[in-house]
Amino acid sequence: MMMYDQLINLPLFMGLGVSEMTEIVTQAHFDFRKYKEGEMIVSHGDACNRLIFVFRGLVGVDGWADDYGYEVSETLRVPVMLEPEALFGLRQRFTHDYRAAEPCSTVAISKDEVRILSDRYDIIRLNLLNAVATKAQRRAALLWRATPQDLEHRIIRWFTDRCLHPAGKKVFHIKMTRLAAELNDSRLDISKALNRLQDLGYLRLTRGIITIEEIEASPLG
Repeated sequence: MMMYDQLINLPLFMGLGVSEMTEIVTQAHFDFRKYKEGEMIVSHGDACNRLIFVFRGLVGVDGWADDYGYEVSETLRVPVMLEPEALFGLRQRFTHDYRAAEPCSTVAISKDEVRILSDRYDIIRLNLLNAVATKAQRRAALLWRATPQDLEHRIIRWFTDRCLHPAGKKVFHIKMTRLAAELNDSRLDISKALNRLQDLGYLRLTRGIITIEEIEASPLG
């Protein structure tokens, strides 16, 4: 019953009835694990050969530019499914580090089990397809938004485009010269714009680090 209660609220199993869920619990293999605060759940570059759900706690996420020239750290609320799009396709490896920002509980399902469950239950197959398709559609839509005209809005757009979730606290480890190069502007203009955003309470500047407590709360409308 405890396993049933933990699984029924996960995105993959939404919409299943009691009899179907009971059948899955008795037949499928689920790998339940607990992580202490600070422990790594999965690292970028690891093979994605299982579907991982975090159903309790708070998840810290770290991502990098391809050349490791800057880093973005954020937190995700649970329940969350970690990179379901990496389970199949061209590059079947995790692209971020996921760690326990506080004690976390996870459950993992192997790729073979996912295939079996998807074949057996239409709802599971549709839930997985919807999760992957929704993420792909959201990322594709980003390319077609109008480009902000002023530098402050361009900076905010640059920040939000590099986050997995467009809300909550974000920490960018990036030098001013690199941000200027990313936005094709001068370091002086970038510095002035960042300081204006700091005066408005949107972010906090320290050496090589930009902290945003609530990235969705733009002070510029």
